[in-house]
Amino acid sequence: MVACSSSTRRATVKDGPKTAHVAHQYLGSVGRLANGIVSVTSLWADEDVDYPLHVVPSTPAKRLPKGQDDPAFRTKPQLAVQLIDAAVEAGFAFRAVLADCLYGEHPAVQTALWEGAIPYVMGLRAHRGSWAPADDPHTPEDAAHVVRWDSPLRPGGWTAVARRFRDGHRETWWSADLRLIGLGWDQAFRLVAVTTDPARLAADSAAAPNPRSLPAGVV
Repeated sequence: MVACSSSTRRATVKDGPKTAHVAHQYLGSVGRLANGIVSVTSLWADEDVDYPLHVVPSTPAKRLPKGQDDPAFRTKPQLAVQLIDAAVEAGFAFRAVLADCLYGEHPAVQTALWEGAIPYVMGLRAHRGSWAPADDPHTPEDAAHVVRWDSPLRPGGWTAVARRFRDGHRETWWSADLRLIGLGWDQAFRLVAVTTDPARLAADSAAAPNPRSLPAGVV
């Protein structure tokens, strides 16, 4: 699996404007707006290994002569597509591309992966709205609330997922197939929710997988 991310958490803080790619922007590494460099990265991963592939700095429009109209300007989703292409050209074999909602809700990323016949699993914000009849679910969170849950012994439509973390500890999370207009197990795109507690949907998230070559239940 190839994962793409914008590295705000590992962003480099830099004083002054002279270093290339530096701008006043949100840096996850310090949790606030600050001068620094943000990059987009890709890595190959399986159950045991994370292997960094490529990294490219994200140059803010304000650093370019023509701003967003500058030929050199690329959004983070556009850079992510470049990194996926680079992984394919380098000969890396992977089952799917995994990315968060910054890319999952960007049509250019989905279009590029669909046209390239590359399976993917992309995050969606739980409150991302969509058109639907008034009485139907409108967001992934709404759709998750429809799925029956009684208890861990009677999980209804939820399936236990054993999640192993880097430090070796394991947790039981829960997943469920959801339905929104155009998304569902019988549609071209599935919608899967993953949460630590279906009863409260605490720390919940949702993913919209492209089912090509993906078995049921993969998120």
